[in-house]
Amino acid sequence: MAKIQSRYKSILSKWLGGRKEYTLLYQATRDGCSAEAFHRMCNDKGPTVTLLYNTAGNVFGGYIAVPWQNTPITCSGGHNPNPAGQTAWHCPYCRTVCNINNVGTTSQYSNDATAFIFRLTAKKSFKPKLYRVKKPGNAVMQNSHYGPCFGSDLQPFTKSVTKTDNYFKGNGTINVGTHYDMNGDDNNVFSGGNLQYTDIEVYHITEPTGMPSASIDGAWRKFGQVNREMLLSYIERFTPPEDSKAKAVNVLLLGAVGAGKSSFFNSINSVFQGEITGLARSGSADRSLTTTYRRYRVRSNVTGGTLKMRFCDTRGMECEGGLDLVDLIAVIEGHVPDRFRFNPTAPIDSDCTGYNSSPSPDDKIHCIAFVIDGTTVDVFPEKILHSIKSLQQRINTKGIPQVVILTKADKVCIEVQEDVNKMFHSAAIGDLVEQAGQLFGLPRSCVFPVKNYEDEVQVDRSVDMPLLLCLKQILRFADDYLQDSMSSD
Repeated sequence: MAKIQSRYKSILSKWLGGRKEYTLLYQATRDGCSAEAFHRMCNDKGPTVTLLYNTAGNVFGGYIAVPWQNTPITCSGGHNPNPAGQTAWHCPYCRTVCNINNVGTTSQYSNDATAFIFRLTAKKSFKPKLYRVKKPGNAVMQNSHYGPCFGSDLQPFTKSVTKTDNYFKGNGTINVGTHYDMNGDDNNVFSGGNLQYTDIEVYHITEPTGMPSASIDGAWRKFGQVNREMLLSYIERFTPPEDSKAKAVNVLLLGAVGAGKSSFFNSINSVFQGEITGLARSGSADRSLTTTYRRYRVRSNVTGGTLKMRFCDTRGMECEGGLDLVDLIAVIEGHVPDRFRFNPTAPIDSDCTGYNSSPSPDDKIHCIAFVIDGTTVDVFPEKILHSIKSLQQRINTKGIPQVVILTKADKVCIEVQEDVNKMFHSAAIGDLVEQAGQLFGLPRSCVFPVKNYEDEVQVDRSVDMPLLLCLKQILRFADDYLQDSMSSD
C-alpha cells in the first residue's frame, strides 16, 4: 500500500490549516487506471487530495472538500426517474418504457470555495506551490466516465487507460488557468507538460486522532543535555591522537553540483567566526564552481587560533564529467596538495606538478562526508550514485569513516522551514534520514540533516545546533579511525 511521503503531508497539512490524516482510497498501479475504479473507491468519501506522479519528475494534484460523485443515468427523454442502474424502465415523464440514453456522460460541476490545485515537485526537486480556485462554482467536474477532475484545468484521464512502458498515458487534458488562479504559471511550470503518469493516488483527508503526521512526540534523534556552548567548547578543544602524526583531521566533502558542500564549510566557518562568511566559493551553477582542490581551515573568534580540522573541497560530482575515481583515490591517499588544479582531460598521476609521492598521515583523508541535497534524495542521479558506490568499495577496505550530510533539510518540512529547532522532531526529516541511510548503505547515526547559511546575514543559534552536532560526530569518527590506524601499525 502506498504511503504518502512525510514532506508531502507536511506541506499539504500546512495548506489545509493544520495536521491531517491521509488514508489511501485509490491507487492506479493497484486498482487500475479507470474511471469506474476511481468512482467506486472514492465517491461519497468527503474531503480528498489527489496526487499525480509523472515521468517528468513532477508531482502535482488537487484538493476538494466536497465528495466525488457519479453523474446520473438518464433515460432517452433526458429524465432521471430511476438512478438504480436499470437498463430499461417505465419513465413516468415519458409515459413509456425507456432505455438508457446517457450513462453518466453529462458533466456536472460542484461548488467548492476551498478547493485548490498544487505542485509538490518540479523536475524531481521539491518545489511546492499552491493555486487557489478562482471560480468556485466550477471547482470540481463530476463525470462518471472521468477520473478526478479539477474544473477544466486538470482532467487526467477518461474511461480506462492501460499501463505501458511503466506508465499510464493520460488521455485527458491539463489546461490550467481557467478555473484556478495560476499566478502566471503555465502547464509546463505546473506539470512539466507531461501526461505520462507513473501513478495516481487519492487520499481521504480526516482530522488526526493519534500521533501527529508532521511532527512526532519527542525527538527522533536524542542528544541529551548537550547545548551549543558545550559543543563549541568540545570542538575548539579537539586534537587528533598525539601519536597519529596528524596535526589536524582532514574531512573530504563530496557531493553533486549544487548540493551545498562549499556552503557547508562556509556555514561551519560562520558558526565559529560569529559572523556570516563566504571563504569557499559557492552559488548556483550547472557545472562545479570548485575547480581546485582546497584545504580550508576554521578559525575561532574565541580562541583566535585555527581548529584542528581541515575541510577538503573538490570539484562537484556530475553525471557527465566531474571528478573521477582515480582523482578521488589520489586525494584520499594524500597525494594531492592544497590548491591543486584538476585537469578535466587527464587523471592525476605521479608526473603531475606538486604530486606528493610520499604522503604522511597528516596529508591523508580521515573522514569522507557525502553532501547531499535533501530535496533530491528520492530521485538521486543513478550515475552519481554508481560513482559513489564504486568509491565506497575502495574506501571500505581502508576503514575510512563515512557520513552523509543532508543539506536544505529545512526545505523538506514546512515546520522546520519556519523553526529549525524542530529539525529533530520532524517525522519528515526522520524519514529522510532513514531513506538516505539506505541509499548509501550507512546507519542512521551517520546521517546528519542540516540547514546551511544561505540567505541569513547574521548567525542563528537554531541553525548552529544541527551543524555542530554533525561536526562533533565527524571529529569523533575521524578520531576513532586514527586510533585504529595507530593500533594496526
